[in-house]
Amino acid sequence: MLIENLGLVKSANISDEKLTVFTGKNNTGKTYSSYFIYGVLSYLKSISFDFIDEEFIKKLFFESDKKTIKIQINYEDIEKIVIRKVSQELNKNLKKIAVDTFKLKESEFEKLNFKLSDDEIIRFYKIDTNFKNEAMNTPKKFNYADFLNIEMAYNVSGVDIEILILKEEFSKTAIERICTVIINDGILNPPNNIFYIPAERTGINVFKNELNESRLRTYDTMMNTFQFASLKQKNSKIEKKVLQEQIELILGTSKSSYPKPISDYINFLNNMNNKPEMIATEIPSDFLRNEILEGKYEINDDDDSVSFRHRYGRKMYRTKTIPFHVASSSIKSLFGLDYFLDHVGSSGDYLIIDEPELSLHYKNQKKLALFFYELIKIGYKVILSTHSDILIRELTNLVLKSKLSEDYRSDMEKDIKIYNFINGEAVDLGPITEINNFENFDSTSFEIDEEYSELLYLVRNKNEK
Repeated sequence: MLIENLGLVKSANISDEKLTVFTGKNNTGKTYSSYFIYGVLSYLKSISFDFIDEEFIKKLFFESDKKTIKIQINYEDIEKIVIRKVSQELNKNLKKIAVDTFKLKESEFEKLNFKLSDDEIIRFYKIDTNFKNEAMNTPKKFNYADFLNIEMAYNVSGVDIEILILKEEFSKTAIERICTVIINDGILNPPNNIFYIPAERTGINVFKNELNESRLRTYDTMMNTFQFASLKQKNSKIEKKVLQEQIELILGTSKSSYPKPISDYINFLNNMNNKPEMIATEIPSDFLRNEILEGKYEINDDDDSVSFRHRYGRKMYRTKTIPFHVASSSIKSLFGLDYFLDHVGSSGDYLIIDEPELSLHYKNQKKLALFFYELIKIGYKVILSTHSDILIRELTNLVLKSKLSEDYRSDMEKDIKIYNFINGEAVDLGPITEINNFENFDSTSFEIDEEYSELLYLVRNKNEK
């Protein structure tokens, strides 16, 4: 994916791999880029495709006396439709996506440019994988009450669709809409979730009950009202605009003024009780609890409060719990990730994390590298923005170990990309095992070591005199 003229980022050509890592000094565009990628990927999930022309549907349904209609859609045509529609949507709504993601004025994105390759679009919707997996399986069946039945079967060249009208009085518009939704669900297989964990998560996790959207709006209302009251220039247009904003905030008709990744994360935490009990077939969060946290979170159903219970031995937990707000920073930091993987996440999901190493000791940063390495093995796609050289060096070791394995499929090097954000660009550092010097980290480490050696020499020399 190509990002141009986004904040401090002048040009970033980023490959969509299983594990993508952003490194670089502060204020080089790492978080900005990950925010925007999150906004774009979230938007892609909302696009609906018309695989059957609207006029064609009308002709089939309403100029024919047939109760059963059969249609075939070729794979090549499906890919062309998806690529064309995505490209059109991004060209048309790119600035709107940026505004909705960052909550900034459209003028901030005048020169913004973004492009996805055709392969990246196809991979996002898993069109090729979906076809291969479903080709020899039992046909998919969909029904809408007792009005409409749709059966879809996959073959070598395309998708066969059989539509059975059970009641003629069913409205034309409803049939068109239902066919569009069902065919989209039957043909495409985009990620179930695009999940962003921001660097601000520690505070958000602690105050999640206070930081719901209604309270955010109330806070915004109070602050803006104070600003309104202190206006020195009594301009009627300004007064009217500010007053209107306050009314919208009070009525709840305005959107959150916080960037989409943060606002979405707050909403995620405040809707945890609405999540299913457990949907993941594999529970990667077990590794977090056993190896890093050495304990588990517990949520009180009565007041939605969170506490933490330390592990005792290998399988038992201490009787006494620790209130979440006085737990260690590392425990606070990993709460959202633990809950997502347990109750929401599934293979194929995108997981984007800003500074995953927050508050973690070097030993646990090393374990975290193994955690992400295993996560992409079971199908997650991960994007990290990090300042941890420990995490990256351990990823390097894990890849080198995979090369020593007798199982050729274990070599994960091609699935990991590391970018260093510098001078307005995202520089691809190449194969991870061939990076001898992480300039972003090593130059500072060498500088400290050299200064230490020099100062130590001077101190000893002074003492000798």
